[in-house]
Amino acid sequence: MSRKIILFLIALASPVSHAEVAITLDEFITTILSNNPGVQRILEQEAIAAGQLESSLGIDDPLLSASGGLSRSEFVRMTGFFEPESSNNVDLAVGVDRVFSNTGTRASVSYSNLYTDRSPALPGDLGATFYQPSLTLRLTQPLLDNAGGIQDRLNINLNKLNHAFARLDSREQLESYITQLAALYLDWYQAFRDVEILEEAWNKVQEQEELVRLKVSRQVAEEYELLRIQETLEDYYSRWQQADANYLGLAQQIEKQMNRPAEAQPKAMLVPVDSENASLLQPVTDSKPDYLATDSNLKAILDNLKAQQDELLAARDNSRKANLDLSLAYRRHGADSGFADAHSGDLDKNDYSVMLEYSYPLGNRSASGVYQTQLASKRQVEADTAQQLLDAEAALADLQAREVKLAQALAAADRKIRLAARKLKQMLELYRIGQLDLFELLQDATTQLESRLSRTRLYVQLQQIRLSIRELLDRNLQPILSGALAHGPAAG
Repeated sequence: MSRKIILFLIALASPVSHAEVAITLDEFITTILSNNPGVQRILEQEAIAAGQLESSLGIDDPLLSASGGLSRSEFVRMTGFFEPESSNNVDLAVGVDRVFSNTGTRASVSYSNLYTDRSPALPGDLGATFYQPSLTLRLTQPLLDNAGGIQDRLNINLNKLNHAFARLDSREQLESYITQLAALYLDWYQAFRDVEILEEAWNKVQEQEELVRLKVSRQVAEEYELLRIQETLEDYYSRWQQADANYLGLAQQIEKQMNRPAEAQPKAMLVPVDSENASLLQPVTDSKPDYLATDSNLKAILDNLKAQQDELLAARDNSRKANLDLSLAYRRHGADSGFADAHSGDLDKNDYSVMLEYSYPLGNRSASGVYQTQLASKRQVEADTAQQLLDAEAALADLQAREVKLAQALAAADRKIRLAARKLKQMLELYRIGQLDLFELLQDATTQLESRLSRTRLYVQLQQIRLSIRELLDRNLQPILSGALAHGPAAG
């Protein structure tokens, strides 16, 4: 098989020779947010917390109850004119109970009536049917334990804080998720550039091989020089194929993460582009020096965690107190103790009651132990949140210092590559006229190749550091919320 046919087949195997559709970083992120189930999983956290909050608010819902019963009683008449032989009873009751969690008050209203039809009937106006109606109002107020409803409100307040935490945490997770996706795209771009650079270098060495082969055929170059350049050519080809394998693997990850419907997937191969001007890669220049400690999403999350501990500690402290409840009751009814007027259904009699109930476990070690545990947990959370804030501030300072130095290194690498390209061009001319050794030419060509590959790594590393800085400063989600990213899937 001729050499030209071999090169043609190699060209067909290269991914960059296929029809290509470019996709920007912003388009990639937008498509992910539209199609990827991982985003939906994060967003559902807030819905779960909202449901838990709604459930805990049910403590204030009134409870309606009703009951009814039928019974028949038969008696053995001993003595007495008023003793019945049998009675049929109908018992009806309805009530409403309500807890007021903002004060801890328990309120209830109930109505009941017992209808009795006796046999034989009593003489005169007393008759056979008797009524025992009753309307009762009761208020119970805790004075020590659960005073002000602190225990009743605990679940409500915790779930309110948990709902706020879920919203903050969802934002934090989306911020982190977007950062990871953008970093994946940058890795993909670096792999793509590695393939381009190595293929270009391989083509150039191939041209140089033709030149050396010509020189050897004219006996103006030694055979070993041809072997040396062929060795370099194989080395470049091996590196090119390794880079190609890495690129194809990352391309598969990109395609899977985008999770587009089959009809929306292009037949052409997606390729990344230099996204230096993408919204997610812009340097942050307007951040407050104390942003992390004052206004950041992380600070809000840490404050929320501390607030939850404060709520728990206050409730555990209150639970150490004795149970002391004051109850007030009023009852309106229509039958006296002798049932003399029980044949009337009128509510014409009043009962009033006031009651204090007190209980306290001697020693109370259970509640005291729970309080001590919660106090230690609160101190632990405060220390942990303070450390997290310190870690974030240290990470931000480190990233910002590295960003400055990498930007300088990248500028220097660009200058070096431009100088090396000019030098290599001159060296090639010298080699053509026989004034330069092939070894020196290949050595400088390899050095330039390594510089170009290193420059791509520096560029990607700088962009990833900027992504991390933006994540710490809550900037990676802003383009999404503001609609700065292009809507809809990428081209294709």
